[in-house]
Amino acid sequence: MKNILGTTDHLELFHTNGEIAYDYFNDSGYWEESTFDRQGNYLAFKSSEGYSCEYTYDERCNMLTFNNSDGYWEEYTYDESDNQLTFKDSDGYWREYTYDEKGFRLTTKTKKNLK
Repeated sequence: MKNILGTTDHLELFHTNGEIAYDYFNDSGYWEESTFDRQGNYLAFKSSEGYSCEYTYDERCNMLTFNNSDGYWEEYTYDESDNQLTFKDSDGYWREYTYDEKGFRLTTKTKKNLK
């Protein structure tokens, strides 16, 4: 079946080394590859246009890092209750969060351009 651009789309789904991956490609030469871990977390993406990105997670599935082929990155930290404590990125943004004893967010401090 042809898509709206007149090319045929193909999708392949498979398991490799405990990870789930899918490949998408079409007749015009465009392709994408995506990988997920056993918990369904997005691990990596890359495309024929040169874009790629990667994600890492802790053992409780909290995202720790994100980075892409454009040089952009993000980092996250969490407390023992999985509440996000900090966020920072390559654009110089930084956020810090505090919580009460029930886990409700109390404060958010944001700073920009910490480079």
